[in-house]
Amino acid sequence: MTTDDDTELARLLHQHVLDVLDWLAGEHDADYPQVDSDALALFHGAVLPLDAVTLPAAAGLFTDLSWWLDSCDDEDLDPDTAVKLLEGNAEVITSLSAEQRERLLNVIDELATAEPHPVRRYQFQFFPYAFGLLDDGEEPDLDEPESLEWVPPEERDTIR
Repeated sequence: MTTDDDTELARLLHQHVLDVLDWLAGEHDADYPQVDSDALALFHGAVLPLDAVTLPAAAGLFTDLSWWLDSCDDEDLDPDTAVKLLEGNAEVITSLSAEQRERLLNVIDELATAEPHPVRRYQFQFFPYAFGLLDDGEEPDLDEPESLEWVPPEERDTIR
C-alpha cells in the first residue's frame, strides 16, 4: 500500500470513531440515555483530538473505541447499544479491501509489539480474532489479563 492508501485507511478509521462519538453525544430520549455523559467525556477527552491522523494512531484509536465499548459498565453505556456499535465497528473492518485488511493487520501487530501496557497490548493481539481478520478456527493462545477494563492513556504508565 502507498502512503496515500495508508492516509485513506487512517481517515476512514478515524472518521468512524468520530461518528460513533458524535452519535453517542447526540440528543437521546431523556428517560433512556444511551451513554453516561461523564463516561463519554472521559473516553473522548482521553483519546481525542489526535495531533495527526496517521494509520497507527487511527488503528490505536479504533482499538481503544472497541475496547471501551466492550468494557463499559452497564450504567455507563446501555449494553445493547454497545453491542450494536461493536457490530458497526465489525462492519467497517469487513468492508475493507483485502489489501486494507492486510495492512491494518500489520499495523495492529506493530502496535501490539510496541505496546507496554499489558491490557492494551492484549487488545491489539486479540483484535484480529475479535474482528474476524484471521480465520484459523481457533482463538489465540494469549495470556488474558485479570481485568479487561478500559484504561485511559494517562493511567497506562502506572499499570504494568
